[in-house]
Amino acid sequence: MEKILKKTFGVLFASVIVISSVLLSYAQSDQSLYPRCTAILTDPEGRQYSIKVDTIPQVKRASFDDSEAALEYTFTIENQYLTPLFAQPKFEGTQENTLWDETRSVKGSISIVYDERTANGRKEYLLKSVSGSWQKSDTSVSMTNKRVAYTCQDVINLDQIHARSITGNSFSFDTGYTAYVGNVVTGVLGANIHTDLIHPEQPGSWSLDVAANLFDNNILDYIPDFL
Repeated sequence: MEKILKKTFGVLFASVIVISSVLLSYAQSDQSLYPRCTAILTDPEGRQYSIKVDTIPQVKRASFDDSEAALEYTFTIENQYLTPLFAQPKFEGTQENTLWDETRSVKGSISIVYDERTANGRKEYLLKSVSGSWQKSDTSVSMTNKRVAYTCQDVINLDQIHARSITGNSFSFDTGYTAYVGNVVTGVLGANIHTDLIHPEQPGSWSLDVAANLFDNNILDYIPDFL
């Protein structure tokens, strides 16, 4: 039994060393920037729909420094913009689309402003502010539990992450962050917004989650490749 435990521990220890060394090598090299925004609508049964997101062309704001830029996106909850992320049953003939009442659309936006610099030959980024909004075309649709979470972190800077509850239908916050982070494994720079929606003609609560990231290199996405 003792020999088995020693052997098992030795394998685990070796695996940790291999994973750590590989991740460290990734963490020391810049990844390609892949800015993106994803919007997901979840119905009361837990079924998810991807929502089409539109990118607002980047325009240099008068208040921006030369090194500042923004990512801005808009989205609308209407059937024509929803793509089911689950297998749908097949129906013969015409099947009425009952995903979401077209007369009760919900629109929104999310924006992040960041700064870019080069230090020691490597590009670094700082999340400076986040903003967003929700709009509904019918007052019978209620929006609750609105919140935003944002982060600017990597393997060295892990404390630059915050979450806030939102009371109105829009928000804008300066992050107050001062540490620049690299686009490396464990590097994440972006924001997420959430709200729950009550549809007047359907029981239960729908949820809307939107994420806008300059980059998102979560370490948990890499570890399974080495296990």
